[in-house]
Amino acid sequence: IDTKIHPKQIFDTVVSDTTRDVEYHLSAMITYYGRHYSTFCFHSHKQQWIYFDDAKFRKVGGDWSHVVEECRKAHFQPLLLLYCNPNGTTVDTSKAPTDVTQGSHTDTS
Repeated sequence: IDTKIHPKQIFDTVVSDTTRDVEYHLSAMITYYGRHYSTFCFHSHKQQWIYFDDAKFRKVGGDWSHVVEECRKAHFQPLLLLYCNPNGTTVDTSKAPTDVTQGSHTDTS
């Protein structure tokens, strides 16, 4: 798994001129093993990979090789890789809804 990707190397056509030459960096990886999911996320300010497993978390290290070794030892299978533009801008959330709505399950049998 490469920690950096270029859309023009993956896709035949990259439509946007603004993203044609952008190098995206791996920022998170969701893994699976034994009917259990866990996540590795890169903390860009601390330059550290963090491992999240239910309510627990811990630092893994600053280098991708530390994550690879953790996955190898624990037999984690990568499921979803999340890449980001390191030069991207933050999203304005000031107008986002603040109410949280949770659905309910109704048994209709």
